[in-house]
Amino acid sequence: MGTAVITATTADGGYIAQCTVSVESTGISELEESTGMLKLYPNPVVNGKLVVEIPEDLGNISSETIQIYDLNGKLVFIQNIIRPKTEINISHLSNGTYVVKMGATSSKIIKQ
Repeated sequence: MGTAVITATTADGGYIAQCTVSVESTGISELEESTGMLKLYPNPVVNGKLVVEIPEDLGNISSETIQIYDLNGKLVFIQNIIRPKTEINISHLSNGTYVVKMGATSSKIIKQ
């Protein structure tokens, strides 16, 4: 619980916007534990290539199929992943924020 001030600026240092966010409850610690060993990079995705890494000893992922959803909940991409590392091409997706799910784990990525 707490508050955070978020300031967005341009690359040249020009001021764009500032807002204060108040968080009353969160499951972030649980999310970090469940996704801490599933690596997605680079984030943001700038060249259309997303790398997914799954350690060989990660036993709590029941599926090795990655699913990507837009923020409306629409499934926009699905692919089988080969351990320990797979590069997937998401260049066909529009720029924006997506939710990546694999088994019981999920994480957000940004495509630019």
